[in-house]
Amino acid sequence: MAVNKRRFIKDKVSCSCSMPGVWKAVAHSEGCVVVYHSPKACAHITEEMERNQYFRMLARREYTDPPYTAPLVTSNIGKKESIFGGSQLLKKSLDYVVATYSPKYIVVTDSCVSGVIGDDSVAVCQEAEQEHGVPILHIDCHGFLDGEYYGGFIATGKLLIDRFMVKTEATEEITVKSEHEVNVPRQNHVKSESTNPVSSKLSSVTPYKVTLIGEKDGPSSLDIQQFCALIEDFGLEIYKSFPGYCSIEDMQKIGESDFTVILGGTQKAYAYLKEIADYMSEKLGIPHFASDYPIGWQGTVRWLDAFNTFLQDFKRDKAVQVTASATVASITDASITSSTVAPTTDIPISSNSTYLQTAPAIDIEAVKANVWHRFEEGYEPYKKTLQAASIILCWGVVSPTTDLSWVLEWLYLGGLSLDKVVILDNVPVDQQKSLRKLLDKYYPETPAVLEQADTELPRDALIITTQELAEPFLRQLMLPCLPPIGMAGLVQMYRKLFMLARRRGERGIVLYGW
Repeated sequence: MAVNKRRFIKDKVSCSCSMPGVWKAVAHSEGCVVVYHSPKACAHITEEMERNQYFRMLARREYTDPPYTAPLVTSNIGKKESIFGGSQLLKKSLDYVVATYSPKYIVVTDSCVSGVIGDDSVAVCQEAEQEHGVPILHIDCHGFLDGEYYGGFIATGKLLIDRFMVKTEATEEITVKSEHEVNVPRQNHVKSESTNPVSSKLSSVTPYKVTLIGEKDGPSSLDIQQFCALIEDFGLEIYKSFPGYCSIEDMQKIGESDFTVILGGTQKAYAYLKEIADYMSEKLGIPHFASDYPIGWQGTVRWLDAFNTFLQDFKRDKAVQVTASATVASITDASITSSTVAPTTDIPISSNSTYLQTAPAIDIEAVKANVWHRFEEGYEPYKKTLQAASIILCWGVVSPTTDLSWVLEWLYLGGLSLDKVVILDNVPVDQQKSLRKLLDKYYPETPAVLEQADTELPRDALIITTQELAEPFLRQLMLPCLPPIGMAGLVQMYRKLFMLARRRGERGIVLYGW
């Protein structure tokens, strides 16, 4: 019989509320309280979103404790306020928040209801800030009326930059920091470079301070851990993830960052986060590194090369700036101290610029070797079992913008046997051609067959699929919508496939790759 596929619904147009984005932008900011000028049901939507993410992270063993630090309060607009206005209710809510939580700052945003009513929330926030002496930030978003989720997230990030950040000129001596001094926590599955023989080659790299733009499920998530590992391979210090994981004190120090790195997921999310990075560059003069995600080994190599180029260019520009500043300062000092003695042509250069000029170039091959070493070390527990398994890839219809080349590279890097590829009957002809081209690159001997009426999948095989199959006795690994990040992401996928292989008997199961 033909392969029985489960139906799925795909929405081409996103329609979401901006208020959860506002809360998410400061959800882990110590001392912050978020106020929705809305009916209390609006907070329920945010609560459901957060609960879903919390359980998803628990399932992935990516614990965040506590789940959030910023309380969420609603003004509780009712029928009366919907007719006569709710400004007084918002003022009462702000008074309650100050008295109850003693916040360091408050973030206020409007719902669709308050937007339609036309409440002057800005004036209420300004009045309450003057009365209580607590910074109150009003985010100009109104639920579904404008901006969607990321509209609220980005508007909050920009306002935080305006209110709490200042441009800082770093003048202190540069010092090398060891890995245990880095602020972002590391999980057990990310190995310490100090135990790696390759890491000794990286000890002379300049320790710039880097701020991450975005969150990717927080510091304990595998995605963030992978980014931190790659950045720290260059000897850099990760400062904070902005905006979601920064207190006021943290934000006031972000101006000391040398540059930022954008952590976007979808194309839409990346574009919005780049908007924050561009705004920070404009306001604070902090450049940002923007590149495609490190997907698979080839993608990771491209990312490392691009980051290395960016870092070398940044280091050269930094040296020029510091040298120019030292030159101007020396000429000024010489003209002040003596009007009769001509200034020397040998202008002294600050210790920072000397360090920047003499610092050795980064050994990018050592960095790549370090990344590969971690990959081999992480894959080793699953290697023997997976290389002995029978694997079948079921390829269903995917979005035209989805690149699944990482799947075949993932199987190939692990030395896994791909017995057959079944192209499901809903795959367009152009996608079939693309798949066959990829297959010729990695598995030229593996047959690719179109689904027929008599197609059956063996129960003893591990089924890797882009679309969930309805057959109850199959062991299926559902591929993620977004590819895993870096080599650590591939190791995580090996772990899931290993779990699938360890399931014995006639019991089918579906494991999800996200």
